[in-house]
Amino acid sequence: MLVQKRIHSKRIKNLITLVTKLHKIHFMPIHQI
Repeated sequence: MLVQKRIHSKRIKNLITLVTKLHKIHFMPIHQI
C-alpha cells in the first residue's frame, strides 16, 4: 500500500513537470513577440 502510494506520487510529479515544460514551450513565442 505504501509502495503503491509512492509510485503514484512519483507519476504525478512527472506529469506536473511534463505539463510545465509544455506550458513553457507553448508560451515562449507569445513572450518573444
